Amino acid sequence: MSGPLIPAILADEKKQTRRIIARHHFERASGSRWDRDWNSVGSIRLTNGEWRAYLGEYPGVSIGTLRSPYGVPGDRLYVKESFRVCSGAHKPRAEERRVRYKADGVASDWLIVPETHWEKPTSHLSMKWHTGRFMPRWASRIMLEVTDVRVERVQDISEEDAWAEGILTRYCCNGGDCGCRGMPINHPTADFRDLWDSINAKRGHGWDVNPWVWVVKFKRITP
Repeated sequence: MSGPLIPAILADEKKQTRRIIARHHFERASGSRWDRDWNSVGSIRLTNGEWRAYLGEYPGVSIGTLRSPYGVPGDRLYVKESFRVCSGAHKPRAEERRVRYKADGVASDWLIVPETHWEKPTSHLSMKWHTGRFMPRWASRIMLEVTDVRVERVQDISEEDAWAEGILTRYCCNGGDCGCRGMPINHPTADFRDLWDSINAKRGHGWDVNPWVWVVKFKRITP
């Protein structure tokens, strides 16, 4: 998860995430070609417990199945985020490790991780900030339980779901008195579009492309 989304998860304001359906999530049917057929997908439907992609021109023709990499309801996911570990002059006692999370601010407190939670050594991790992709599981502080998984186009998001994506309420005049009495001025779907493009447009999956996405609903639980 990117930095701005972490506080929303910790405040239980983000309860959904949308992720691009990638090539390796797709298992081709016999004779199907990804590059040719995927661009012609008209619908994706849950059929006999499987997500199947169907051609728009021939809605009864399935070109293959999709496998969710985010599990099924009841599965648990751990969140990766930007972090740093204590090392060098600040090296902790042998039976503990300390982690700091960038989303909390660079001067935030260290989190002490008990030895019983360790999985791998940290000798490859320097004191500098690391992106979430390098976070070992023992350093993660957020555990999520999947409550639902579905497939849709990113532009099909509803206003209610945009709020569930962690869009924060913005107020007129920053809450001050300027004639609008500090009323909320959010357009949650438009705000989500901007958030989506800031993360995905540079990868060719912008809002205007309207890609197919996994919609993963979750609740935060205690690790």
